[in-house]
Amino acid sequence: MRAVIQRCKRAKLEIDDKEYSKIDQGLVILLGIGNEDDIEDIKWLSGKISKMRIFSDNKMTALPPEPRPDKKEGATGQRPANEAPLR
Repeated sequence: MRAVIQRCKRAKLEIDDKEYSKIDQGLVILLGIGNEDDIEDIKWLSGKISKMRIFSDNKMTALPPEPRPDKKEGATGQRPANEAPLR
């Protein structure tokens, strides 16, 4: 599961040239979910996103990441050192 998060002053979603939804200041999130992702992954990522401090009213800082529940023992929720960054 991956998420690309972008702050916006305003955004809208159009489908077939018709406005479907719009927001003022907020977040635009592009979310990728794979077949191997489960409800625990969704809970972990949504919790992490909801706790982000990225607007000027809270000094643009972020909380430390919480450990990610994972099927692999010892997983931290951090990208492995040998995994290439997303582009």
